[in-house]
Amino acid sequence: MANESLKTILIKAGSLLAIIWSMIHAHDGHSAELGKYSRVRTLDAIVKAAELVEVPTALVLAVCWHEGWGLNDAKRGKAVLNKPDGATYSYGICQVKLETAQYLDARFKHRTKATPDRLKTDFVNAFYAAKYLKVQLAEYDGDWRLAIDAYNKGSNPKANTEYVRRVMVAMERFEDFGTELAK
Repeated sequence: MANESLKTILIKAGSLLAIIWSMIHAHDGHSAELGKYSRVRTLDAIVKAAELVEVPTALVLAVCWHEGWGLNDAKRGKAVLNKPDGATYSYGICQVKLETAQYLDARFKHRTKATPDRLKTDFVNAFYAAKYLKVQLAEYDGDWRLAIDAYNKGSNPKANTEYVRRVMVAMERFEDFGTELAK
């Protein structure tokens, strides 16, 4: 019985470690300024931003994983961190648009304003992503699926898109692993 629980924990840990490994190594070679310590700080930045904004950590990790690492450039095997997305650019590990960050600055009266350079900083990027997810959760009465799709599209969210499915799968892996560790 005890061995079965350990086996289950190891399987779930393996799934999460695979996600974390892909997150850490997605940056390899992408930028000269990113080193081993920076990659670990990226994960730490996401967790700290989620905690500061009071949004479930698994949700922010899953969205950032999907945005920054889940859709890797297949030829290079690296995350495309600053890319045109529609008419404007999305920046950083969570692919935050400058217009979205500026909206949040105005809504919450932030003293320090978003800029493209600031959005390339992991903690700042994760902070805006977490804050926008919190706004979307409030907007859609706590409906995770609609909030996730609204994060992706901005308006007219649908609960059953492929984007939502992928983020929910990643989120469940993060949640399951955290629950197993807490036991």
